[in-house]
Amino acid sequence: MKTTNLLLILIFLLINTECKKSDMNQDNSLLMGVWTLTAIQNVKTNQILNYPDSIPKKESITFTDSASVLIFGGVCNEGWGSYSINENKINISPITTTLMLCKNIIWEDYLQNNLENAFMYTIYANQLIIRTTGTFHLIFKKIQ
Repeated sequence: MKTTNLLLILIFLLINTECKKSDMNQDNSLLMGVWTLTAIQNVKTNQILNYPDSIPKKESITFTDSASVLIFGGVCNEGWGSYSINENKINISPITTTLMLCKNIIWEDYLQNNLENAFMYTIYANQLIIRTTGTFHLIFKKIQ
């Protein structure tokens, strides 16, 4: 029920918000910084699954402007990769990570596997949506 309500609100905002293309992704510098994963959206069903509050450590990605490095911070592992952007298109190289196992690693898998299938991103306010050809689109909130 919560997921359906969140999805309906998101669709309503997208339809009723008068945003010009220039308002979104105005500047690639908006991408720079630390983003925490707040939800994933199933590519086929559009169902949104929120990141569990019960997991104390949040999944994060950091875009740097030096050498286009992407830093990955998972529940148990950390890593890095590179990225390239062209307007709202994004390409992320395979991410190299440590290989520790722990509880809730499934969220780390969701993040890493879908990042490597990214093709487009949208930033609006403090929200980043990375669209992928994988199983889930990734929804982030900017924290720095």
